[in-house]
Amino acid sequence: MSTTQEEEEATLNIRGLGHSLSIHISPLANVVNLFQQIQSQTGLPPAYQRVIIRGKTLSLETSPKTSTLQSIIPSIQPQTNSKAILMHTKTFKLDQKAYEQITSLNHDLDNIESRLNVGTSPSKGDATSMASISERIIDKSVLDHLVTDIMCKLDMIDVGTSDTLRNMRRKVLQRAEAMDILWSDSNCNGGEGEEKE
Repeated sequence: MSTTQEEEEATLNIRGLGHSLSIHISPLANVVNLFQQIQSQTGLPPAYQRVIIRGKTLSLETSPKTSTLQSIIPSIQPQTNSKAILMHTKTFKLDQKAYEQITSLNHDLDNIESRLNVGTSPSKGDATSMASISERIIDKSVLDHLVTDIMCKLDMIDVGTSDTLRNMRRKVLQRAEAMDILWSDSNCNGGEGEEKE
């Protein structure tokens, strides 16, 4: 009889910071694997995550990155359910303003992308500067103006010495640069007209 992957995993029911998630993970996974799974569901970078499981605090600041979950918390076994609390690290408190600015500009890009009729819809309840604009972007100069504005705002964010913020800013910048390709795709593949000259 062979065991399935599900039989070899533990379930962590994690709540906190406005999130409620269930993560299925091998007890032999390391702390970094856990934080990457949390990031994939919450968007919160591993450097800003602190997880408390059965009285033990896990974070990249304090936990050995290569240690398995089971070696840190022996009660985490396959087929077990454990409750956990997700909190911010002390580093997050230092980086919070810049983190929120970068996240807001990323939401602005979500709204631009939705206006290009590709990708995702605008975020519900989004209070960013883009939220009030709902018409489709068909003029390349409008797109260029919006993207340039975002790129200038990104450039003004002080990330200090934080590698996490620097990486976040780089990803948003790369995404902003890719909007030109999305505009071309939306206007070549059934878009509403050609570029206005």
